[in-house]
Amino acid sequence: SKAAGIFGCNEQMVLSNREKEDVPFPYGLVSVAARRDVPGALTATWVNAEDFAAAWEHVVIDGRFLRHDWIVKADPDAVFLADGLKGHLRAYERQASEGSGVYLRSCQAGPRGLQLFGSVEILSLAAAATFSAHRGVCRSAIRHDMMGEDLWLQTCLDKIGVPALKDYNFLADGYCPSSPPISVCSPPRVAFHPFKMPAQWLQCWNEATR
Repeated sequence: SKAAGIFGCNEQMVLSNREKEDVPFPYGLVSVAARRDVPGALTATWVNAEDFAAAWEHVVIDGRFLRHDWIVKADPDAVFLADGLKGHLRAYERQASEGSGVYLRSCQAGPRGLQLFGSVEILSLAAAATFSAHRGVCRSAIRHDMMGEDLWLQTCLDKIGVPALKDYNFLADGYCPSSPPISVCSPPRVAFHPFKMPAQWLQCWNEATR
């Protein structure tokens, strides 16, 4: 067992849109109705904010996030090193526990002002608790039917007063114009995206953990 990705965290929750046979870990089911190539959409990929709002609702109702200092949402095709991320986040311990908490922005030059890239989203406990208390506002006061989930979450957190930390050093994302290339998975980055084929994912993991 590699304890790779989210399985290197202190606790994890896997969410899927369909039932899987022979999966060696528990998972929750969420419905998905994402759309692509939507005219006028504020994303070049999937309009999926409603799906991920439902996923975050699942996390909030479950309540286990309250036992942890940081909450990380990771896409399946994102490689990330939990131990490396834990070390990286120690620099933010003070800000994380103050007031409404903090979230991390990961892409300096994202499209349409997007800087919270959805491949790996990081909220402090206080930020997640603030989101939990005000998530109804984010579903009713934000036009999320034309958004990708990452722009929706960034807009939501800004609207409910969660400060952003600009941290462009932990994630290498092939979709972020200002990100370093993902041809080599190496420090100081602790997360890499996208690697959609299992062999590519494992190659990146092995490079990053040498």
